[in-house]
Amino acid sequence: MKITGIEVFSRYVRWREWLFIRVSTDEGLHGWGEASTSDRGQAVVGAIKHFTPRLLGRDPSAIELIWRDLYTGWRGGPVVNSAISAIDGALWDLQGKRLGEPIWKLLGGPIRHKVRVYAGGISRWLDSVSDHVDGSIRARKEGYRGVKVNPFGSPGQRSETESLRFSEELVRGIRDANGLDFEIYLECAERLTPRIAIEASHMFQPFRPVWMEEPIPTGNTKAMCSLARQMSVPIACGEKMFSRQDFRELLEGEGAAFIQPDLTHAGGITEVLKIAAAADTYFVQIAPHNSGGPISAAMAMQIAAVSPNFYVLETAQPEYELRCTVGGEAMEIHSGYMHLSNKPGLGIPDLDLTALEEEAHGDEPVYAWRAFSE
Repeated sequence: MKITGIEVFSRYVRWREWLFIRVSTDEGLHGWGEASTSDRGQAVVGAIKHFTPRLLGRDPSAIELIWRDLYTGWRGGPVVNSAISAIDGALWDLQGKRLGEPIWKLLGGPIRHKVRVYAGGISRWLDSVSDHVDGSIRARKEGYRGVKVNPFGSPGQRSETESLRFSEELVRGIRDANGLDFEIYLECAERLTPRIAIEASHMFQPFRPVWMEEPIPTGNTKAMCSLARQMSVPIACGEKMFSRQDFRELLEGEGAAFIQPDLTHAGGITEVLKIAAAADTYFVQIAPHNSGGPISAAMAMQIAAVSPNFYVLETAQPEYELRCTVGGEAMEIHSGYMHLSNKPGLGIPDLDLTALEEEAHGDEPVYAWRAFSE
């Protein structure tokens, strides 16, 4: 079997770009990969096109060799590693289809047959405490065992004192409305200083959130490790780390209780499997970042199935129906779980891209949390 073509499909979906690739072969099989991004999507398209001549004519089963060939040289970063992630996912999908087996079986077989998920994205466009509380109740009634919310809002939206008061009221409200068994995940989106992160963690502790995610900006791993020793709530981070080398200092410095590599950016299944194994040696749990489309979720499911230290998988609740329409039954959530597909490869025979034709398209908007204000 030889690779004969690589096609790229991108479409703006509500708040980000869904970016898929299809790798075709001379035997009629094709595999799907994904590198969806909320920033620099067209740069990733350029990187995939740059890699394409180096892939044509090659045996797609040489997944590790191809990964190293693409990574070695001018390496790393979000653009290059996102392109590699999409290619890697498609090659694994092809390998499974070629052998007639799901990827999780090729990776050693499942530790679990169903994967616990939480509802992410419920904070989008919600302003009041009651909005967030009502959103958490809806998610619980839909079967989710937990939700992720951003209690701090956009930069400059509130003063420090107002932000702390609002976030305490919000988290208290979700806990009171849903009981002690309901999990609360706090998205900080890199918006806090270490001082405020520490104060907020002490304030949140009585409500037992699972984690505070990305409390300070990514890039200074030493600062994150120092912060972890002063927090009263565990830290989760890693969605903007793109290889096992990026995670090494974080793991060695005990900077997080949960790591969140994104399958569409951190080197795909090949690399994230190694990241998960490295984390397991430090007793750190893995909770893949997963805010993209159906191939992203299917790639993450393979890691969740076989990793002993898997904890929970993110799903973007507002796009749930669209993911099911585009990706099929493998995307369905029942009573807070996604179930492993027994179909070959990623478990998605094909994508229904016609469902995206009615979605808005055009240039990515400038989001409020990226804009500087005077």
